[in-house]
Amino acid sequence: LKALSDLASLTLTRHTQVSGKVVLPLLANVENVEYLTTLKILDLSHNQIQGTIPRGISDLTALERLDLVENKFEKESNRDFSGLKHLKFLDLGRNALKGSRLDFFSSLTSLEILRLNNNSISGTVPRSWREMVHLSELHLFDNDLWGSIGFLCQLSPQIMVKISCEGDFGEGCSCCNCVK
Repeated sequence: LKALSDLASLTLTRHTQVSGKVVLPLLANVENVEYLTTLKILDLSHNQIQGTIPRGISDLTALERLDLVENKFEKESNRDFSGLKHLKFLDLGRNALKGSRLDFFSSLTSLEILRLNNNSISGTVPRSWREMVHLSELHLFDNDLWGSIGFLCQLSPQIMVKISCEGDFGEGCSCCNCVK
């Protein structure tokens, strides 16, 4: 692993066997992550990886882009993403994420794009998301969310929030776009 200490980008998209059997155990072991301190891009998308998001990801402190779309992650690890101070792009769309614990995303103050669409997330969007002042794109559609989210429009004049058309979630949200 020491040979990977200068690695800036790791893309293993559509490599189900490699991602599930090699990369996930690597990221699950916190001691291994110390060798990936320069990693800025991690793309494990489209691999159908199941289970919990590896806890070692939160220790990849230089990470700017994390793409985990189209896997089968059911929950985040017991650790939050608070160590990812430079993260600008996070795609957790099209997974099997459940629950209503969304407040841990507010620690991602550099985040510009957050995609949580097509999961089984329920509850309300926490007001603590006001801390994500750089957020310009937010995908929340195809979840079971409710409540007022108009406060998100105050984050940035150009913010785009994509929500499901059903129900009254997003009512009064001038920056929301309905996705069918």
